[in-house]
Amino acid sequence: MGQYHKTVSLTKREFINPHSLGCGLKLVEQIDTKAGVPTALMVLLACSNDRGGGDLDTFHGTPLAEIAQEVIGRWAGDRVAVVGDYAKRPDLDPGDDADLIYLLCVSDPERLDTVAHYRELAGREKDKA
Repeated sequence: MGQYHKTVSLTKREFINPHSLGCGLKLVEQIDTKAGVPTALMVLLACSNDRGGGDLDTFHGTPLAEIAQEVIGRWAGDRVAVVGDYAKRPDLDPGDDADLIYLLCVSDPERLDTVAHYRELAGREKDKA
């Protein structure tokens, strides 16, 4: 076993799905991949693309104009974090819900209902303190 991680934009509440890039979920599995999460992060954080040689205007000979507007630089300036499934609330600012972020990185409505339940429980614990 081990801890699984997702790279997230806290600002946009979006995440990179490592499996969709052919990566595992452990940090070492994401780092040790030729065109995986680190590459995706570089593209998402690029704030000055298309201003000189070597920028992303083509990739392996394919024009990127169609996806460039949507993807390249999308997270530039965002608050970004790599959050594990073992994260605890104090790992980030309290309002970021670090302990719930990993669970939120899904599209499954049933899982999101579970997260809402945990948020409600966390709110009750705060009120007791």
